[in-house]
Amino acid sequence: SGQMMGTIDYMAPEQGGDSHQVDIRADIYSLGATLYRLLTGAPPFAGEKFDTPVKKLMALATQSPTSARSLRPDVPAPLAAVIDKMLAKSPAARYATPEELAEALEPYCKSSNLAALLSRGTSAVGNAVPGVPSRGEGARASEIGTQNHLSSPSGDTAPTINRAARPSSVGN
Repeated sequence: SGQMMGTIDYMAPEQGGDSHQVDIRADIYSLGATLYRLLTGAPPFAGEKFDTPVKKLMALATQSPTSARSLRPDVPAPLAAVIDKMLAKSPAARYATPEELAEALEPYCKSSNLAALLSRGTSAVGNAVPGVPSRGEGARASEIGTQNHLSSPSGDTAPTINRAARPSSVGN
């Protein structure tokens, strides 16, 4: 009672209030924050503007994060919309179930090579957000191959790691 649980960078806004009202949609928010970080190199509320827990909590309660597409223009607009919905302030505005979210993400998983992405390291974009250091020595944006693309239903594409980098013992 009177305590918050969670890592602020990945915590849903409603977790800061009555934790008894939290449901699966808080996990969808957290997953959205994780996907946001994977694509942009930083959590939704990062940088000098959000340099204290109180500033992050205030932003979490009152602001929407900068669109992933604003930080990574190569993110397909429909994928950015999925992330925005995952990060909606109101649980009612998020995907209602993990199945609904999986359905929305499925078009971006075709031809993906998770093993290659993981083997290349933790940072795909380098220092994407001013004032937020990158983590690890992973692939930089300039090292991301463009031979294979994740395409959205509308035809937008985002680069994926070149399949040639995939270890030969790993399947799709």
